[in-house]
Amino acid sequence: MLRRWRPTRLKSAVMPTGLDGMPEASEVVLKVESLDTATVLAMGGYSSDSKTLAGIVAQRDPTPEDIAWFEHYRRKAGIELGATWLEGARWERVLSRLEPRILELKDIKKAQEAARKA
Repeated sequence: MLRRWRPTRLKSAVMPTGLDGMPEASEVVLKVESLDTATVLAMGGYSSDSKTLAGIVAQRDPTPEDIAWFEHYRRKAGIELGATWLEGARWERVLSRLEPRILELKDIKKAQEAARKA
């Protein structure tokens, strides 16, 4: 289910360009230094294509057979490629892997901004 955010209600939103006067957006980019993970309900993104994913599974440049094998089992599992939203348990699993790096990334961002100002 696609949720539509009202960017005017977000304090640290960066609006996509070319959307002058738009009251709503289906995508909002949040500034890392103000991101509170407790307020993020879902995360959207795009999967890689079949060839790339088959190569990751095969751990080599995929052959046509690797891609066919991957496609067969992808379809059998009912997995769709392309745009998707992570919510609930899937979002929580991704967040648990990201959280240890969030503070480190915030420190890097602060150092980069301080270097720009110097």
